Formats: sequence, C-alpha cells, structure tokens
Amino acid sequence: MHIKSLAKHLQPRERFLEVGEDSLTDTELLALVLGSGSSKNNVVELSQLVLSSYSIHDLRRVSIQELSKIPGIGLASAMRIKAALTLASREKAIKKESLKSAQDVFDHLIYLQKKDQEHVVALYLNKKKQLLHQEVLSIGTLDQTIMHPRDLFKRAIQHGAYAIIIAHNHPTGDPKPSHADIQITKYLSETSNFMGIPLLDHVIIGETYYSFLESGKLTTHFS
Repeated sequence: MHIKSLAKHLQPRERFLEVGEDSLTDTELLALVLGSGSSKNNVVELSQLVLSSYSIHDLRRVSIQELSKIPGIGLASAMRIKAALTLASREKAIKKESLKSAQDVFDHLIYLQKKDQEHVVALYLNKKKQLLHQEVLSIGTLDQTIMHPRDLFKRAIQHGAYAIIIAHNHPTGDPKPSHADIQITKYLSETSNFMGIPLLDHVIIGETYYSFLESGKLTTHFS
C-alpha cells in the first residue's frame, strides 16, 4: 500500500509538509524512505515492523541481506534504507554537536518555539555529551503522551548512549514547569539512577528556557 493510500492524517508526506521533518517520528521518516508498503502492511505498519526488528542504531550495522529477510522488505527497499542511513552517518561524522548546557539544548531545539503542540524530544549523548541521536518521542501534552520510561532507556541502550536529556516545548511561551512536568521528571530521574544511564537535564523550551538541572530540581546521582 502506497503512502497516498493512507488516511490523510496518517500520511507522512502530509505531516512532513504541515509540521516539518523535525516533528516526524522515526517510523514516519522511515515510511517516507520506503515509499510504499507490502501486500499485508501499509507503509507505516511496514516501517513499524522494521523498527521493531532493529533499532536505528542496529540498522546501520545489519546487512542488506538480513534486512531483506523482514517480510515486505525486498532488496530494493533494503538498499533505500541503507542508503538513507549512510547519508545520515556521513553528515554525523562531520560534526557531533556538543550539548553541555541547557543553553546548548535551547539553541539546538529553538525551532520548537514555533510549534503549536508540545513536542517531547529525547537527546541521546555519549560520554563527552556529544549528540548521538535525537528522537521525537511524542506530540501532545507531556503527561498524556510520553513513552514508558523502560522504552526510553531501552532506546538509550540501543543507541549506545551514556546519558539522556529530555526536552519539550510550551506553546504558550512560558517555560515554567507544570505539576505534570515536575512529577514526570522526578520519575524519569529515579529510573535513570536505577538504570545507570544519567538523565542530565529536562529542558522546557518557551520564549526562554527552564532547566531542571539549573533549578536544582533534578535528583540524578550523576554529573
């Protein structure tokens, strides 16, 4: 099934044009790369199948032959995926952006100021606090849409991350944290201590920014 056969609100191309590539999930971006689905799955479902089989991190390493064993992924689709990942890895090899402060995070995610919905973003970092991978976790209010912590830290392990920074925007422009923001940050911080993967900060993007680390409200055991 081709992308254009999906309901309009589910079409990655439509969402790309409406909200931009930075707001698309990994599944939606992969659907754009694939272009069409199989006889059993539409292109979004096929993308979900691929990402349930391999993380983005693992896709860079898996062979075309292994990739083409996924039902619905032929040799041509496998080559498209590998080509897209190779381009991305070449760009990433040029410069790994360092995110060593909340100001760095704010500058990096400044585009979120223009969004009229909350976007929850995970930033996966290496030990030098260089960005390894960035992912839009959800779109909507933080308390309703953030993924379960076990999935967040599972992704961190898959990407080989040493640490995580969470960020989201407040469309009102006021970066002051809500009660839900505070509770979720506390929960994620406690989970990070248990998992041994530091949650370095939770940054809220508004007209300015709010940093849980700088405010002293982040109870991580790491630095």
